[in-house]
Amino acid sequence: MKPLLFFILLLRSLLAYCQTGPAAICTKDTLLYYFNSLGAVEIKAKDFDRGSYDDKTPSEKLKFSFDREGKDTSKIFYCEELLLQTYPCDRNLAKNWLYVFDEENYVDSCNIYFYFEDKLHICPFVEQNSIRINISIQNQFDFTEPIEANIYMNNKLVSTKSIKNNISQVNFYVSKCYIDSTFRVELTMKGDPLSGV
Repeated sequence: MKPLLFFILLLRSLLAYCQTGPAAICTKDTLLYYFNSLGAVEIKAKDFDRGSYDDKTPSEKLKFSFDREGKDTSKIFYCEELLLQTYPCDRNLAKNWLYVFDEENYVDSCNIYFYFEDKLHICPFVEQNSIRINISIQNQFDFTEPIEANIYMNNKLVSTKSIKNNISQVNFYVSKCYIDSTFRVELTMKGDPLSGV
């Protein structure tokens, strides 16, 4: 066998042997999802990808799933599933695995976290295990445009509510688990801060 041909065959064998499969890279952020009017939310596994790659399969051909069999590329969560969880403080926060598959079905995985918010108050456990923040404008303000109330918890923006007039009020629910947190409300109109309101 010629040395060059032998080297090429050896190199191919080594590359096949060194096949490492995909490298799963998940978002480190906790993604926020909202329940719809049926108390359900659909989540796609690919939402949590942040640059997973493979040494052979192009990134656009990688497959993402919530299960190791590669069947759950998306998943629907219902209020009832969270209601059955043992600890109220964890009811809105879910942890799962993201599985990344290449074309040869090699797999890698990483942890993901997502948070549910029930803006429509469909889930039965929201008010039972929550504290309510009521926001309204007390003085006479000229509402040429709605006011946006940006709600911060521990200096992190967690929600934005719209106030349309002097008599309207908005409610913001947060788990009792965060009762010792620091809350701050900033009012803006068209993105500009408001003072004296």
